[in-house]
Amino acid sequence: MNIDKYRELSEDEQRARFLLMEETIGRGMISLAEGKKLLLENKFSSDIYESLKEKEVFVEIDGNIGYIYPVSGFPTHHRVKRADGKEFYAMCAVDALGTYKTFYQNIEIESICSETGEKIQVVIEEGEIVKYSPENIHVLHVDLDKFKNWAANC
Repeated sequence: MNIDKYRELSEDEQRARFLLMEETIGRGMISLAEGKKLLLENKFSSDIYESLKEKEVFVEIDGNIGYIYPVSGFPTHHRVKRADGKEFYAMCAVDALGTYKTFYQNIEIESICSETGEKIQVVIEEGEIVKYSPENIHVLHVDLDKFKNWAANC
């Protein structure tokens, strides 16, 4: 997966991506048909939907939008709460940390260490980590460049 692909989306594709993300945040996983209908109802052409699908902006799982980076349509260990009160699951810990740069809102993250099961909390305000626990927190990231679908390997 090429992270630059999100920067290369047209303005309409970006707006459509965010609309699909917000719907996923509000409802959880949505079907492909619901996603397409939502875009059409919001005056996007069917070409935009097909373009997002072709560019793999979202990951299809059993006829649903399972992931739309960095939002997961189903529960993960990485729960994010935005300043506007909306909550969602991030695909992985690194994605949870990056959601400030996606939404430009202060965020609170509640996560669980995949090794120890220990609860982790991180607060990001104005792009800076201002609070975290436990004190010895670390984030490990695997080299995902060898995977086409990061969501399934993160």
